Amino acid sequence: MSVTRLRRAQYFVALLLVLTLLRSDSTQASDAGGFISISGTRFTYNGQNVLLKGINYYPQLNPWSRMFDLWQGPDADKDMATLQGWGVNVIRVLIPYGPGYDWSAADGTVDPTRLANLQQMVQVAGKHNIKLNLTLFDFYDGNAAAGSVEEAHDFTYLRTLITPFVNDDRIFAWDIHNEPDNYATWKGGKQADAVDWLHRMANYVHQIDPHHPVTVGMANYADLFVPASDGSRVADFADFLSLHSYDAVNMAPQIRAVRQQSGKPILLQETGWPTGPTCDTTSLDYNEGAQTRVYQAAADAVLGTDVAGVVAWTMWDYIPGQSKYAGVETRDDHYGLLRRDRSAKPALAVFQQIAAPPLPSSTNTNLALTTTSLDFRPVASSGYPFDQPLYFPQTDQYIWLAFRDYWRRFGRVDVFGYPISPARLETLADGQQHIVQYFERARLEFHGEAQNQVANWNSLGKGERLLYTVKLTPLGSLAASGRNFPTAPAPSAVALAADATLHYFSETQHTLSGPFYQFWNEHQGIFVFGYPISEPHIEQASDGKPYLVQYFERERFEYHPDNPDPYKVELSLLGNDYFAQHPCPTQP
Repeated sequence: MSVTRLRRAQYFVALLLVLTLLRSDSTQASDAGGFISISGTRFTYNGQNVLLKGINYYPQLNPWSRMFDLWQGPDADKDMATLQGWGVNVIRVLIPYGPGYDWSAADGTVDPTRLANLQQMVQVAGKHNIKLNLTLFDFYDGNAAAGSVEEAHDFTYLRTLITPFVNDDRIFAWDIHNEPDNYATWKGGKQADAVDWLHRMANYVHQIDPHHPVTVGMANYADLFVPASDGSRVADFADFLSLHSYDAVNMAPQIRAVRQQSGKPILLQETGWPTGPTCDTTSLDYNEGAQTRVYQAAADAVLGTDVAGVVAWTMWDYIPGQSKYAGVETRDDHYGLLRRDRSAKPALAVFQQIAAPPLPSSTNTNLALTTTSLDFRPVASSGYPFDQPLYFPQTDQYIWLAFRDYWRRFGRVDVFGYPISPARLETLADGQQHIVQYFERARLEFHGEAQNQVANWNSLGKGERLLYTVKLTPLGSLAASGRNFPTAPAPSAVALAADATLHYFSETQHTLSGPFYQFWNEHQGIFVFGYPISEPHIEQASDGKPYLVQYFERERFEYHPDNPDPYKVELSLLGNDYFAQHPCPTQP
């Protein structure tokens, strides 16, 4: 047997073992009474109309695809207990599909470990009388043609994922795709192809599973009615219509527009509003007041329109940078009803006023809840590492990826100070947007273009690459702007021989010597600080006292004779000064 076949055989044996354990460990529902059904425009449970009240759920520390890569079963259990206390009876969980997410093999077979983690998620939700709306094809834009090998892989994925849950009434519904109308196929004018693929996937799910309804979460309500080439629309083959609306003003009109064209239940499957980043709280209305207004609109929609349920986006605020692999803070880090410190935002009180009944399930399992070490750092095929950021309680900030590595390797607190902002995009002197992050003594810039500009890039080590890709903003030059520092003559040979630390830089016509030279030389010199742009002289520092200082392109050195060695040389807090002058980036 070849190595490939052996691995494939081992993969299927592991999958069968997981499926066997899931079946043997569960008490299956005796009938369909525990399932959510549909009657006209309403959802029903045990023959009674029921309102669904839910949360799009990701854990606080590992959202998005990291949720199952770095699975934390006990944390999910605690979160479900919290949601039960809020009156939540449904959560939506999104599964990433396709290359780079490791949820399935090349042929579509679901990874046994992630399937087992999902079963734990179903178990802890059911324990707290919460059912799951499971999105099947998140982050995917394949739209395989009918009869193709790729379609067969999609079917294999659906079959191996759904089969363990066919008789499980802890599942509320299957959601084929999350916002397919936001992907390139749809936006590129091939809406009919996308709807056709969605239709085929929905039909296949119905073949596999007769108990659970099927839907498609659309970003734009009008796209529910866009036809495929055969005339079929999402509104036709979905069992209920999932609407995403973050618009407090137009939410109710959007729901009414959908109702005019369909008699099926309408689920407001996503709604919410971000409360950050800080620089957008005013300019883009990303603040807690605006969030509260959106939730009030959703609550009013439950009372004033024929909506069968509302699902909030989302439970938690995330670590700034969690939602972008580059570590850049975005609005997606700030949609939570809970802040990062676990305190409640005002919108939570509005959400809790929506009354919905608990939804117990007949199916029960007793799987052990597992955890994945947060030091686990595989590199997915997409190239994104699951590295953890550095956290600094002194300033409540994080450093990610290249900035983290640069900070650690080339100076830490002594050179750069603590971070005082999240990473963000700013337009720099080259007219391009770059990722930057402010520190007490510096601003770091990320220049990914360096890998295409440095001739011997492939032969460089990690530290050498960092010196090209991460640069310090010339805060020293900016602080000295408008000052005309006198230049220095080149030292004589006698002077150079008498002081081994004395160096002259013809590029700027300035000297460097003594403790300043030693500090400069020990911390990568030109790469980190640039050339000296003044001679040493006396200036008043931020503490109001006079010190010997010297300006460099990217910093200002201060000599504090009363400090113990090796801390007599300190760097000025130019990062603090510059950030105070530029608290928000200039819009490009």
